[in-house]
Amino acid sequence: MRAHEQDTRLLRLIVLAVLILIFISIAANRIWGLRLAAERVGVLHTVGSLRSALGMKMSEVVVREGAAALVGLHQHNPMRLWQLPPPNYLGEFHTSEAPQERGIWYFDLDQRMLIYRVRFAAQFSSSNPLHPDLARYQLRADYHDTNGNGQFDAELETLSGLDLVAADHYSWPSATGPDAARQP
Repeated sequence: MRAHEQDTRLLRLIVLAVLILIFISIAANRIWGLRLAAERVGVLHTVGSLRSALGMKMSEVVVREGAAALVGLHQHNPMRLWQLPPPNYLGEFHTSEAPQERGIWYFDLDQRMLIYRVRFAAQFSSSNPLHPDLARYQLRADYHDTNGNGQFDAELETLSGLDLVAADHYSWPSATGPDAARQP
């Protein structure tokens, strides 16, 4: 009977260990999904906040100097609109000197783009094959294209506004939530 009790205890211990491992696996998988969702939401929050700051700055410029002065913001680094940028913003760099750390923002001086280097690049998809791990944003001019060339010409056209837009289509296909699929 003693050997039978030991076998039963050992079997119970093995079953308990297997159940604990299953629960740990499920929890780790859920935590991974939350990390991806947190990164996606962090990027969307930063871009949304920058759009709000841009709108306030445009209003200020128009009131103080008139709509024509918006031209001065066209090639501007949007992070300069904040008095205190986020801690993962590293600054302004030329393309050849761009930081390689993951989970950071920087402004590319050559491309005039605000760039986020994705932390979990394997879980991110971009329409730009040259930069599959970057979410790139640029200020887009809102203007009437009088000469039809598709580019804003400050000498010929009037700028009516600016917007911070994604330069490429991207998605976090394995992130969770209603906005997880496509981003403009």
